[in-house]
Amino acid sequence: MKTNKQIQNFRHTAVDIYKISVGCCICGYNKHPSALCFDHLPDTDKSVLIKNGYSENKVGVGGGMYNMYYKSTDVEDLIKEIKKCRVVCSNCHMELTHKNNARTKNNIDFAINIQELEQCLRIFENE
Repeated sequence: MKTNKQIQNFRHTAVDIYKISVGCCICGYNKHPSALCFDHLPDTDKSVLIKNGYSENKVGVGGGMYNMYYKSTDVEDLIKEIKKCRVVCSNCHMELTHKNNARTKNNIDFAINIQELEQCLRIFENE
């Protein structure tokens, strides 16, 4: 019988291979699995384990798909959850997640260097 650690490691590796094989559905990035994540599609519900980091029979361990790699989660539940998602890279995921953020609604059409950033922050914070 496989240990929880063996199952967890195998699931993690298999899912990493899947993420690399699929790549980001927006920009195509597929170089490193840690830079790829699952983005739940609109109108799909995250499982309690994903949303809260725990279920009725498990102590809280933090949120995210990694919780489904444990032996206590059925393979069917893991696959069902993955099917609710698209694979996106970290950059595209942040853009999708924060596209309606008030801070990012402004069009930023200029650049500043580190000295200008420091000066800007100091001026603002000393007003």
